[in-house]
Amino acid sequence: MKITHLNSLKELTDFLGQAEKSYLLIYKKGSEQSDCAFSMYKEASENIDGIQLLAADVNIAKDIHPHYHISSAPTMLEFEGIHPGNTIKGCHDSSYFKAI
Repeated sequence: MKITHLNSLKELTDFLGQAEKSYLLIYKKGSEQSDCAFSMYKEASENIDGIQLLAADVNIAKDIHPHYHISSAPTMLEFEGIHPGNTIKGCHDSSYFKAI
């Protein structure tokens, strides 16, 4: 499944609700932990269907993480429709992301 890169909170709100479940990885490109998380997120996305996968680099999308009170990257947010749910911090193996 393709990962959609977001540039703003407006783009995120436009995408949310288009799928029953969405996942958003908030990361900081160039950070070792964030690059690890993005790599594992991308690897996990290759055989997943039926959910929406989103990513936001805090260097570009500067208004998303403050809106959801995220103070560290990488952090993955789970959404059911438009409602935020679980928050998962740090870099995890792709099998962990697939299990979620």
